[in-house]
Amino acid sequence: MRFRPLILSLLLSILTLPTVAAAQSHMRGGGFITDFEGCEYYGWTPGDIVPLTSRIRPAGVGGNDSTLRISIFAGTYAYHLRFNSAVGGLPSERWIDADAVAYVGSSASFNYLPSNSSVTPRVYIYDLPNYLERDNSRVAINGRIENFDYLAGCSAFVSLVLSYTP
Repeated sequence: MRFRPLILSLLLSILTLPTVAAAQSHMRGGGFITDFEGCEYYGWTPGDIVPLTSRIRPAGVGGNDSTLRISIFAGTYAYHLRFNSAVGGLPSERWIDADAVAYVGSSASFNYLPSNSSVTPRVYIYDLPNYLERDNSRVAINGRIENFDYLAGCSAFVSLVLSYTP
């Protein structure tokens, strides 16, 4: 009889798993980063083509809050951008400053960014995300990151294809 609370709590946690899983939505995929400009001093050259995987947590989708989170991973390197109040996504064809950045590579850091900082990473989406082959579950995104890797004057082109994952 003393195991009844344990069994009840396990049963309740199993029954609520689908609700928790549906509460947050994210997209996963991959692509590449290339066309580095002003990054030579930091080890990135213009001809580098770096394959990567990516995860995006869209703002306001499912149970997600109003923060858009973009993470890219290349080997042992991880780079994360955060945009507050981004429900509906980022606008295309203009520069948008990130509100926070984190990276893990040869070093690690997380920074909430001050406005108008000379190293604030900014994103420029070339056009609105395009759905692939009339498949509303996959999307292609092309853009540029300025002050990439939290490095002043370093920019790179990023191309991603992502799909929603349960």
